[in-house]
Amino acid sequence: MSGNTVVDDRDKKKDQDFVNSLQLNDHDIDEVDVESKAERIALASGPQHKGNVLLTVDQFRDDDPRQAKQKSQYFQYFYWMTNIAAFLAYAFMSKLATEGVGAITLETSFFYSFVVAAVSIFLAGFAFVLGSSKYYKAKPQGSALAVFCRVCLSAARKEIYGAVVLFGFLLQFVSFAVTIVSFFVKEPAIGYIAAGQSVVGIIILVTMTKTNWISAANIANGGDFSDQETNDAREVVRMFPYAAFAIMFWCVYNQMNTNFQSQGCQMNNNVFGDWTLAPSQLNTFNCLIIVILIPIVDHGLYPLMDKIGFPLTKLRRVGVGLFFVNLAVLLAGFLEIARKAAPSTGEVSICSSCDGIDCDDAIYTNDINMLIQIPQFMLVGVGEIFAAITYYDLFYSEVPDSMRSVCQALNMLTTSLGTMVGGTINSVTMMWLPDDLNEGNQEYTYFLTFGLGTINLIGFILVARGFEYKAKESNMEKTITSSNEKEDIISTQ
Repeated sequence: MSGNTVVDDRDKKKDQDFVNSLQLNDHDIDEVDVESKAERIALASGPQHKGNVLLTVDQFRDDDPRQAKQKSQYFQYFYWMTNIAAFLAYAFMSKLATEGVGAITLETSFFYSFVVAAVSIFLAGFAFVLGSSKYYKAKPQGSALAVFCRVCLSAARKEIYGAVVLFGFLLQFVSFAVTIVSFFVKEPAIGYIAAGQSVVGIIILVTMTKTNWISAANIANGGDFSDQETNDAREVVRMFPYAAFAIMFWCVYNQMNTNFQSQGCQMNNNVFGDWTLAPSQLNTFNCLIIVILIPIVDHGLYPLMDKIGFPLTKLRRVGVGLFFVNLAVLLAGFLEIARKAAPSTGEVSICSSCDGIDCDDAIYTNDINMLIQIPQFMLVGVGEIFAAITYYDLFYSEVPDSMRSVCQALNMLTTSLGTMVGGTINSVTMMWLPDDLNEGNQEYTYFLTFGLGTINLIGFILVARGFEYKAKESNMEKTITSSNEKEDIISTQ
């Protein structure tokens, strides 16, 4: 699903799915340990993910209409390829890890699942290096993030408005840290504190949308930074509200890896005769709908909307995506009500630590088929097509060249913050989420998340009305120069 080293939510997803595919009880595994392992993986993958996006997009020439169109489509097919890989991983790798395939036995299956992954990464790296001489590589110009931070801090020292905006941004990190503490200390008050900090921070970011305070850092106003540096920083700051709205998107998205999984654990997983599924394997349908719909949306829906006079602009797409993920969590809430109303199967859940023989606290499944969860996984996938993909494009095309790496880092940061907000919601509503969901009210957590998501969507619609897209011509001189540089590099090879 990375400043430069934030947690990529897709990496958390993989770690949690291995836990679920092993059919272990969530509560038998140290949540903090699982979280920390995922974060260590993401510390390495985060910068690579951002760098891969920026390097690839930089290969297109904006002064060539055909390539300019291809650039706009790149983000969709980048996400498309990512989900093809994820689909294969869910469909094959989990089976290899837990059951073995062919000559790979159960005793060595987990080891060889990592061998396959390692070899795949090595081959990808080899192919990347093999073609590196053909790449256009922008000349390094120092740390854009460092310049951006210095400009903002300089301006905030002189402008109270700017100080409040930065305070709202920093509150997300404080909430992040407090949420981690709540994993160690099972005290509801800590969850409430984290939730309050996150909400206040988001409210500040989405309501205080003025950017003229950045001018206080300009040399003309007694500051230390040039017009270009302050203007570039201003362009990033104007994206803060949309980054804040993305946090709630990823919070809802993360339900697939947390509450959807625990819900599936207490459903009948005998899908076809004796063939059973682990809850994590339903993520396959999330990937599948993305793989199927991206070409249809790109070549069918978007051109059709252009023809009828209602083009799906970037922010309209994000709004549609927010709607669909909210619909998914609402559907999950009603399904949870139906699940609890269904009679017990008398079978112990695959996620139960107790087998019901040597202990008396076993968790049993209800007689409602796990496949009924498929629509909610697919709705999240539809939301990703419209919102997640568009955020890549939005945070690339609407900022200056010098700040694209900063904005892509900001974009990926929202996935981490969204995951932590989801964890905060679960901490606050832990009284509704006992080990045995039949004794709790998980649907309340879903409905609460839906309510927050709906407020987020309404706020997004109101704020987005004032957004002004950057004129394509504004960077034309830079574009032509950049394109000529690319042409010179290619001609010398």
